[in-house]
This record gives sequence, C-alpha cells and structure tokens, in this order.
Amino acid sequence: MDELFGHILRKKEQLLTLQPLPQKTAAKLDAFLTIDLAWTSNSLEGNSLSRQETELVITKGMTVQGKTIREHLEAKNHADAYSYIKTLQRKSRQDIQVDHVREINRLLLGQIDTQAGAYRKKGLMVDGRRFAPPKTIAGAMRELLAWIHRPTKEHPIALAAEAHSRLLVASPFADANGQTARLLLSLLVMQDSYPPVLIRPEEKGSYRLAVSRSFEGDVSVLTRFIVRCVDKTLDEALSIVQPSLPRQTGAPTEGLLKIGALAKKAGESVPTIRFWVAQGLLSVANFTKGGYQLFDERMVERAREVRQLQKTRRLTIAEIKKELP
Repeated sequence: MDELFGHILRKKEQLLTLQPLPQKTAAKLDAFLTIDLAWTSNSLEGNSLSRQETELVITKGMTVQGKTIREHLEAKNHADAYSYIKTLQRKSRQDIQVDHVREINRLLLGQIDTQAGAYRKKGLMVDGRRFAPPKTIAGAMRELLAWIHRPTKEHPIALAAEAHSRLLVASPFADANGQTARLLLSLLVMQDSYPPVLIRPEEKGSYRLAVSRSFEGDVSVLTRFIVRCVDKTLDEALSIVQPSLPRQTGAPTEGLLKIGALAKKAGESVPTIRFWVAQGLLSVANFTKGGYQLFDERMVERAREVRQLQKTRRLTIAEIKKELP
C-alpha cells in the first residue's frame, strides 16, 4: 500500500508545482471536477443523465427532454453540495462536524425531499442488509465524527475510505446516503490537497464489491480502489492544467534544467522526457517566465534509472512507478 500512496503523492506534488493556476485554467479544472463529480456520483445511484446532459443542466440550466425533474435537481444539487464542501476544504479534519455532513445531505436533496438533512425516522434495508436503527443514528454519527477527529498517523486516503464506509454503514438519511458519503470522502482527501474522488459508472461493480468488503471489516480493498480513482483523477487534472504551462512566481530557477538540457544529459529524446513527465515518472520543479518546464538535476539520474529498468528488467510504466521511490 505504501507504494501506491507514494505513487499518487508524486502526482499530487506535480500538480501542486503548477499552482497558482491562471484564472482560466483554474476555472476549467473546477468546471471539469464539478460536472464529472455530479455525473459520476449520481450515475452510481441510477441517474440516467449523460455527462454532456449533466453539464447542460449545471452550466446552462437547460432541461433535457425525457429526463425526470428529480434527475435534473440531482445534477444541480450535487454541484451546490460540491461548492459547499470546497468552503470546508481549508478547515482541519478536526473542524468537520456532524452539522456539516447533514448540510451536505440537505443540499443534495433540496427540492427533492422535505426531510433533506434530517435523520431518517424509519428502518432501512437494502439488498437484504439492515442499516442502523433510527434511535441509534444520532449516537452513531457522533461516534463517526469522533473517529474522524482522533489523532492518527493513518494515510488521509485510508482514513477517508473508512470514514466513507462507516457513514454508509449508518446510512443516517432517508435518501442520498451514497452521494453524501462520497462527498465526505472527497472532502477528507481534498483537505490533504488531493482532488475529489471520481468513481466512474463503469467501475460501479468494483466499487460496490469494495464497499461490501468494507462492511465485513476489510477496508483495504476499498482503500486500494479509492487510491486508483484518485490516481486517475490526478492524471485528468494534470492533462487539463499542464498544456497551459502556468508559472510559479518568486520560486528559484537558478540551476534548473530546461527539458532539452535534461534530455541531453540523460541521453534521451525530448519526446521521451515529455512522455515520462506526463506519466508521473519525472517531476517538474518550476517554469520559466515564458512557461517552459524546468527540472531539478536529480531528474537526470531518475531518467537514467527509468531507462535502466526498462532495459534490464523490461518493466512497464506502471511497474516502474512502483519500483522507483
């Protein structure tokens, strides 16, 4: 698991080196995350809006023929709920309270359910599994938040995955427990500077299986699944922000190498170096005023290590990522 965490950490650091993003790029990334998060999370619960239709509802306020009012509201509401968790992102984990979780649910169910944000008053059974009885929900939620607040050296994504599972075990609301749990999951990883967690519709089976295993006490499968989702989201975020070549201001550039110099020292072609950067094997240290990538001298040796692993052990890119520190 440590190798997986190290792999996504390198990508996260790569994304952070591109901060602050130009306004247009930041807006583009935010729009992508807002729309895809709403589309993917709602799709997992049966919403039939496509990604394009979800975008039209959220950004244009359009009505899609043949779709229900609820489906339209779910798209709009999810965007509102995501905006809300972004306001909580800068808080510490210990600052997140029960009322914040209830507000997430209230926003998700706005104009859909009059009990939005309120704890359910009836028993709940899904696929033969009984969830927490209504009289135990308030206590279960207090216990969940106390568990989230506890001092721990656990990786933030592992903690977030288990918090997500624990909220689903309680399923405290009459509706939208899945979307609420996934937004809590995203909030907790966003507090550690990762992007929100996108779980694609085609991954529904794997996701359901991982959640089921977590209900049985094995959260490791769900954690690995979430790490893979975060990895893919980081790739998508980097593909959006890297072409714009944003600059860091005030950071030192002396002694750093342009991509051509790095390629020459490492004995590689520039396209090869670009590919390895895009794959997360090499990290960008800074940018010139003209927007060109700059690299630390250490990337020369790292590039040589990548080539050596390819030549001597014939490792794939994925295997090399696990091999290198």
